[in-house]
Amino acid sequence: MDHDRQQLLLVSTDHGTLQALSRALTQTGHAVTTARDWSEMMTKVESEPLSVIVYDVMDLNEKERKRLLPLRVDHPGLSMILLSSLESPDLRHAVTEGLIAAYLMKPLSLTALEECLDALWTQRQAALV
Repeated sequence: MDHDRQQLLLVSTDHGTLQALSRALTQTGHAVTTARDWSEMMTKVESEPLSVIVYDVMDLNEKERKRLLPLRVDHPGLSMILLSSLESPDLRHAVTEGLIAAYLMKPLSLTALEECLDALWTQRQAALV
């Protein structure tokens, strides 16, 4: 898998999560940029060529939905994977409606994240053909 062309932005307010996931994803061949909060994430979205955002959240509440809606409209080609601490029907609905590409529950399996990223990459490549 050629991960070099899949620029990934990892967003988490938890420094340990940010550091550990960034290191693990870099070691598996991903080009990873990090952000510590929504503001820093948006700065990077506007200034860097990104393919995927991996966004660590507690849950997909109304505040997060309101943030994600304009992002989806302004950057339709940018995929987002939520890492959530709480399971909810809202997460499944967000995937169905196209607000996010996928979600994974914490504690996170690196293998599950890799599989999710690979599936997104495969979908992106298929759409280009």
